[in-house]
Amino acid sequence: MIDDWLEQALSLGISYKDFWEMTPRIIKIHAKAHQKRIDETNVLMHIQGMYVRDAIACTIGNSFRPKSAKPFEYPKEPYQLHEKELTEQDKQAQIREFFDGLMARKARFDAQKS
Repeated sequence: MIDDWLEQALSLGISYKDFWEMTPRIIKIHAKAHQKRIDETNVLMHIQGMYVRDAIACTIGNSFRPKSAKPFEYPKEPYQLHEKELTEQDKQAQIREFFDGLMARKARFDAQKS
């Protein structure tokens, strides 16, 4: 049991000396913080990949696109990472769009049924 805790602590970067001065609760807190850092790094790497994808599409992709196709453009603004606060009008528009979609599906379903 202690070996498992020690192994986990060492993998989190906790020194052997510090391990013996910590409680299991503190080690769990360190483990949660470590996992949070891993998750944040993963998100940042994903976003970086999106920018690289866009850069490649703008350079190599535009070289091979048909002349009639619209050229790829690199984003002028950074990707929106947080949802912006919707206005009441935007909320109502989303609700209308959702229900319009439901009604269209219902109409297609009714047409197939008859």
